[in-house]
Parts: sequence; structure tokens; C-alpha cells
Amino acid sequence: MVSKRRNTKKELNLSVATPVDPVRIATLRPLSSSLEFSYFYNGKVIYSFCHQFPWPCASFPEIDPTTLQATSWGIRDHQYAVIGQNLINVPPRRCKRIGKHAHYYFIVDGTVFMPRAKGAELDLIAMQNMDARTLKVLGETFAEDVNAVYRKGGLRIDKHELGGPDFEIFEFTGPQILKGTNKIWLSDIGFVDDVDAPSFNVGKRVFDYSELDVLEAEDIHGSLQFFNSKVVKGQFVRRPGENETEFKAFLEKNASEATVPNTWFPEVPVGSVFEQLSALKHWFTTDFSLKWERHIGNLRFHKLVIFFLQLCCELCNKEKGNKTTSDEADSALKVFAHFADYVWLSPEVLHPAACLYAASGRQKEVMACCEQALGYRYANVADMLDDPLIESSLPSSSLEGLKVRAGALQRHLGYISLELMEAYEKAADQAKDNGALAHTFERHILYEWQYYNAEELQQLTTQNNPEQEYWRQLDVKIRWYFKHKMLLNLNFQAPPEVRKKVDSCFVFYRHHDFFNPVALISMADSLFKDMHHWANWQETFFSEEEKRLPPSRKMLQAWELVEAFEASIKPLPQSQQQEYRLKAASYFAFNMLN
Repeated sequence: MVSKRRNTKKELNLSVATPVDPVRIATLRPLSSSLEFSYFYNGKVIYSFCHQFPWPCASFPEIDPTTLQATSWGIRDHQYAVIGQNLINVPPRRCKRIGKHAHYYFIVDGTVFMPRAKGAELDLIAMQNMDARTLKVLGETFAEDVNAVYRKGGLRIDKHELGGPDFEIFEFTGPQILKGTNKIWLSDIGFVDDVDAPSFNVGKRVFDYSELDVLEAEDIHGSLQFFNSKVVKGQFVRRPGENETEFKAFLEKNASEATVPNTWFPEVPVGSVFEQLSALKHWFTTDFSLKWERHIGNLRFHKLVIFFLQLCCELCNKEKGNKTTSDEADSALKVFAHFADYVWLSPEVLHPAACLYAASGRQKEVMACCEQALGYRYANVADMLDDPLIESSLPSSSLEGLKVRAGALQRHLGYISLELMEAYEKAADQAKDNGALAHTFERHILYEWQYYNAEELQQLTTQNNPEQEYWRQLDVKIRWYFKHKMLLNLNFQAPPEVRKKVDSCFVFYRHHDFFNPVALISMADSLFKDMHHWANWQETFFSEEEKRLPPSRKMLQAWELVEAFEASIKPLPQSQQQEYRLKAASYFAFNMLN
């Protein structure tokens, strides 16, 4: 990650900055939390980079480099301040941060702003009811001014209701407590009327109950128990001594209801097929909807389904006709049915599914699995059709027709198909409200299969055969995908093997007939952000003798891609050039490197 070190005069020598070799001004955490920002000067403009995904950037042409200063919370010049990526028009002495222990407020020109991290963004919320002159941060959770106490997050507790300006804070007690002169305030409850404030005293914190945080306390009327759980937030119960057992049972019941189901992948035992199958069956049939919601875009989930079905097939082959075997097959097929719209992600699941349908005598479903395997370009479709269980379940004429089609498709295995695209579009429409899942589906359809080039499609669409219309429709879709999707959104987090696939696709498609030149800018933007996120600035820009080192290789590559983009659109009509440049301008790197 970014190195933490004190700024030096050498580092702030802005005269050496260039677009491919910017000077880092500072790396800061305005909230002392994980939200981290770096600020740079590239010889033309000051800009910022947030180190949290999706790595938003912002430029600040208003900032004057000649009067620029870095602070502990941001940067500023003689007229503007930048907090996170918020530009504020305010003189230097009229903007400051107050607070401690990651509990901060900003006072800007007499107005209090509460910072709030929202993903990779830092919002500043004006707190009109706070008095800037008397505001004081008391600790990790509470602040006060002359009129009120404020809980972190903006909740206001009037001092008048507490009984006056004097109060005591119990901040690390589980439920947070304010003890005023005549009232007690509890987090997640508010003011409590039937607790005597003057005699109230906090005892010990207890963790005897799973998922439950219990605090013992007392007042003049006797013992109390305060507790927090995921089911009931912020409750208190007075505990008469004679009801101790009943009270404990109540808390244990609450704790059991609060337990969050474990949805992570199971540990498959090393043992017999039946033992492994039982473990997977239990996992798939317990809290399945939660597991589905969490893992549907994870290919490990799909591989687990495949393994589950394969174990069932193995059991079916060993113990044909057994009632238990039939029940296991039904359980596996019920799980498979949930994946009807997602089989395209892992077409290999169709082979064991077809075998289980065959063992159950469901010929129609076997045929449907075989058809899908052909449409989804399953690599081992020939072996699937030679499976004895599948062969015995289909009429010889239907089986022969499938094998003929499989033979004709051998040269197309690994290529995209119309069926794959239509299946993706259906799944993407269902996931339109889930951005992360939609992006996962998009990466899969774009980079898992090879796309035909213009010459290949020309041959396929001009052949005089019954499938000519199929290839024409595929031609239209491929052209559309290249224009609107292919390599145009590379701002994502993915395992190294996925990133390697994307890089390979870029190299392969760069000279493709349908290649959109804006993809050059998309890749430049990816390289630009990758360098800003991972570079160790101390090693990259300074040697032990504090001599500036050559520019980053990724920044040079990004620069070359921007130049390649300009060269590629130069022969085009002016209106088309303008259209491409307008799209390129939506990528931050283009604006910084162009």
C-alpha cells in the first residue's frame, strides 16, 4: 500500500511534475479510518485519488500550486480547502478539524460539518444545531456544546433533559450510558424514566451469553441488567433476585434468536461418498436462500453444486434402484433447479444433472440438458453424449442428431454463442439492482469465451445453410457488445487470474475489426488507477540519494494508449472524433494524460 512518511521539500518540488510523472503532495486519512486519499500535482492540475474501491478520483483546477499546503486532514491554498474530495471555498484560518480517537468534526467559516464515510466517498454534513464556538469532542463516541451532548453520527441529547450541564459518560460498557443529574440516557433506547439517576452505578460487563452483551448495574431500587443483541437492540430489565433463573433463560432465548446463520462454504469431510453427500445435502438444505443471495455470483458456489451432483451420480451408479439413492438424486435436482437461469456460468453442471434426470427416467429433462450443453459450448459435450446413462435414456434418433450437431460444433467450442448471450442478458436483467452481481455476470460473458472476428462471421453468415439466420443474429450482437461493453469497464476488483484473462483479451482484441477505440482509454484508466493504488511512492520516485527515479512503467503504458487512441480516431470524420473524445473524457486518466 501507500508508504507513510513525512513530506519533504524535495517531495514538494512541484516544478518537476509531469502528467506521466506526478508529484505526490500528501497521503492522508481525514477520519483516521480506512478511507485514505492521496493528492498529486502533474504539472497542470492538482488531483486526488481515493485508495478505497472503486478508487474515485477528482481534479481541482481551482487550487493554486504556488500557495499549496498539506494539512493533517487535507490540502489548501490561499482560497480553497479540500477535505477528502470536497472542494470548499474558505480562507485558511477559517477551516479546521477538531476531535480525537477517530471522532472528528470540521468547522468551516463558523459552521460545524460532520464527516461521514460512505463507501469510498467522504460526505460533509452541515450540523446547524451545533454551536461551533463551544463544541468539544469528549472521546470516541460523544461530543458536547453549551446546549447538548452529541453521539457520534449526529444524535442530539439535550442537556436540559439530563438535568443540567453536569453528566457522566459510561462509554465502554456495551450499551453506552449518559448519567445526568436526574435522568439516565441509554444507547438505542433513549431516556429511561424508571431508573434513579443519583443512585445509579455501573457494575461489571458480562459475556456469558452467545451474541449478547450484558452489563450489570444497580440503583436505589435494586439490580438491573442492560443488554444488546442483534434481535433486540438496547434493552434493560430489572432483575429481582428470586427470578434469576427465569431471567437467564430469557436472555439465552434472545441470544439464540440473534445467532446469525453461517453461510460460508462447508468443509467436505474426507470419507465415503455417502458421508460427503450427507454433509453437502445438509449445507444446501439449511438456510439455502441466504447462501444463494450471498454466493450466486461466486463460481466456487457453482463448483460445489457440480460436486454435489457428481457425488449423487456416483451413488446412483453404485446402488441402482435404492430408495435412499432416489431421494438423494431428488434433493440434488431440486438444488440444480435453482440454477436454471445461471447454468451458462458453468455449463459443466449439465453433465451430472442429465445423468440424474436419466436415472430418474425423466427423458424430456435429459434432452433439455443436452441441448443446453450444445448451446452453451460445453467443452466435453461429446463425452457427455457418450455417457452410458444418457445414451440409454434417449431415443437413438434423438441421440444421433445431438452427436451430429456436437461434431459440427467442435470447431466452435470456446467461442461465444447466441444462447450464452441471451442467457447472460436474462440473468443481468434479474441482477440489475445488484451492481456487484451484474458486473460479475458481465465480466464472465465478455472474457470467458472468444468472440468471432469480422472475417469469421462473414463466412458463417454467407453460408447457404439452415443456420444462416442464427449466425446473422450473433453477428449483430457481437458488434453491439464490442461497441458498448467489451473492455469498456475495467474498474473492478478481481482475482489475478481474471485480470490476466482481461489483459489477454485486450491484446487479442486490440486489432479486432469491431474494436471500440475508447477501450484504449479504458485500459489506460485501469493502468493509471492501478499505479496510484499500489505504488510505493518512496521507492518509485526517490532513491537513497533522493534522486527522482524514472516514471512508472504503467503510467508510460497509459500515456502510450492515450496517444494510440488519438492516432486511431484521426482518420475519422470530425463529428465521429468528437463523439469518441466525449466518451473518452468520462475516464479520469484521459483528462489527466491527454
